[in-house]
Amino acid sequence: MVLLLFVFINIVVAVYAIRYKKTGLDPLEIFAYWCFTVILIQNNSALLHLNIEGIILSERESYNWADLLNRLIFLPIFFVWFINRYVRTANRKEKAILFFLSLNIVVGIEWFGDWVGLYEHKHWEIWWSYLSKGTMLLLALIFMKIFRHYYYKRDKANEFYV
Repeated sequence: MVLLLFVFINIVVAVYAIRYKKTGLDPLEIFAYWCFTVILIQNNSALLHLNIEGIILSERESYNWADLLNRLIFLPIFFVWFINRYVRTANRKEKAILFFLSLNIVVGIEWFGDWVGLYEHKHWEIWWSYLSKGTMLLLALIFMKIFRHYYYKRDKANEFYV
């Protein structure tokens, strides 16, 4: 039942991402941000699950599949959506609100997974979740800035972006 719930959530998010056409991102940017966030999420997951053992995965195979779906579909789509909204937002106050709202959503999804039994937080404080997910969001923004710097190099002689 939990697997079906997360499959449904991931399908809704994927369909929304495909149908949502108002984007300030180029398709190559979307692909690059997707790849970067998948690597970032998988490394964070491996660090927390395997090395620190702060989060213990469930013994049920269907729960592990649900967790994998979240890490491969939901979170990367959410991070790309966050970067897209960040790029389209001009005001610093709105960007800060967007950052903290996104941070709360990502941490909420993590702790929702704990609540339904996907995994169990052992010796884990909630502020560590905010710290790790906030760091991931900041790293995604830094990657976006670096990628955009090299992807949209300005041709100073002709005054257009290459």
